[in-house]
Amino acid sequence: MSLESQVAALVSAANSLTSQVAGKMSQIDQKVDKATQAVPEAVNSLATRTIYVDVINGDNNNIGSSDSPKRTLRGALNDQPDLGTVIVNLKSPGNYQLDGDVSIGNKNVFIVGSATNKAGYVISPVAYLDPDGSAIWSTQFVLGFTGSVRISGATLKTLTLDASYSGGYTSSFRTSMFTTIGANAIISLQHIDLEINHGPMTHQHSEGSFGKADIQFRSVAVQKKPLLELPELARQYVVDHYGSSQIPYSYYATTSSLQGFADWSETVSFLNPLITSNVV
Repeated sequence: MSLESQVAALVSAANSLTSQVAGKMSQIDQKVDKATQAVPEAVNSLATRTIYVDVINGDNNNIGSSDSPKRTLRGALNDQPDLGTVIVNLKSPGNYQLDGDVSIGNKNVFIVGSATNKAGYVISPVAYLDPDGSAIWSTQFVLGFTGSVRISGATLKTLTLDASYSGGYTSSFRTSMFTTIGANAIISLQHIDLEINHGPMTHQHSEGSFGKADIQFRSVAVQKKPLLELPELARQYVVDHYGSSQIPYSYYATTSSLQGFADWSETVSFLNPLITSNVV
């Protein structure tokens, strides 16, 4: 084969290889574009999730869509990634009891009932005894270091005890509806009826491990309920305190009311000068 023929064959082979590489590059570019699009879609799906809960027709084995709702708040929230925003829509009126501790963690959680039927959507904890049979606990919303929980259009009832718990003992961090151990969180209630029974709504934690929550109320009716049983075990506060050290936190309320408390200062067990508030 002449030199000219060899050169022509080499050029032809090079052109063929270039064409093949160009085709592969086009395929690679398409896959990169697809992956690049998928990443923000995946991030966005984690950033904001909407979950439906139906205490009447739901099942915690469901996926949490409107057509396939979860049954409990624990089932809706405890298997969610600990980041981003989770919107929980309560579909049917009923008592959404905390059948176990509910993880708020570092998520921003919105729980939505009905502003026009607050009494129909009840959220309440359950009492239980620790293994030695003496310390009384409440199932709780467990707050995290950067998270928040915002609840609207519902009735919140703190822990209620009956005579079967006689002889037990309580403390603020055990019986709070929202526990702040190791937390730095926000509790925000709007269009809520809040019933304070044996347990406090929340507590500030200054002993053993630091923890706190800022409180925001808008259109919240706070009622201190008369107790027929075990009044000696009651801690009837919106904000209780565990430990003797002062903790800075904020406590704001607008268009809200009290029943059973003489004033807002009575809703706090430990008034300290580090509280920032428009009501105490």
